[in-house]
Amino acid sequence: VDRIRFIPGDALEAAWPTGQDVILMSYLFSGIPGGEVPRLIDYAFECLSVGGHILVHDFMVEDDRTGPPLAALWQLQHMAFTPEARSVTPGWLKERMENAGFREIREEEMVPGMTRLV
Repeated sequence: VDRIRFIPGDALEAAWPTGQDVILMSYLFSGIPGGEVPRLIDYAFECLSVGGHILVHDFMVEDDRTGPPLAALWQLQHMAFTPEARSVTPGWLKERMENAGFREIREEEMVPGMTRLV
């Protein structure tokens, strides 16, 4: 438990500590400008220890954008507050992660019909 900590701050501005085993970003990407997402994925890769893991949990629609409806509605609501937000799909996110250097990327449904973990 002494190795787990919450670091408050603006993820877009704060310096992140390096040598991390895991970085969890939950509901972050749906609330920031979409252009910042690739930068944060790259930054997470730089801040992780070799073999470290990134966990991204957020509202995600299917890659073909056919649904699920609840995930799409939540993303629409977030875009009302952050017009520059991006509708994130698992495939797009996995591609960005691969570009940053992540390997063995997995995807799982978390809240059925609403959120995914990549």
